[in-house]
Amino acid sequence: MLVTGDEVFYPNHGAGCVKDVETLQITGSPQEYYKIFIASNSLSLYVPTNEARRMGLRKLSSPQQLEEARQHFFAGSAKLPMNSTERKTMLKDKLHSGTAADLYEILRDMVCSKGHDTKLTADDKHVMEHTLHLLSSELMMVRNISLAEAEQLLKKDMEVRSASMG
Repeated sequence: MLVTGDEVFYPNHGAGCVKDVETLQITGSPQEYYKIFIASNSLSLYVPTNEARRMGLRKLSSPQQLEEARQHFFAGSAKLPMNSTERKTMLKDKLHSGTAADLYEILRDMVCSKGHDTKLTADDKHVMEHTLHLLSSELMMVRNISLAEAEQLLKKDMEVRSASMG
């Protein structure tokens, strides 16, 4: 169980901090919720404690775990499905997993999509921007840097990866 002060990652919104564990009666009987503050969005949200794991809530990655996940970005890329519906489903599943490795893989495979003759749709580009934001928020908290600095680090990695393709 998470406690007040734990730094966490929530796949829908990014990295944050557990501010409290509260008992609330939203529907039906009272239930315990984590109150989480997501700094990158200035957002407070409640996640039911008994559903937190299923919803992808996890402790923030360590610096070592984040660096290991980053290595996925520079590893061989996977070809995204050509069918946009299949691609959307695969990307949604990886986003929902919320692991840093999956998020880096989404960025990697999208950056490398031209090399696989895959044309990204507007939805794909939105997913890429959302993934960039999610990873930036985790990088921000793990490295104790600003969100803008975290985004710049990731964009630099994306430029290096893109340049290495051709």
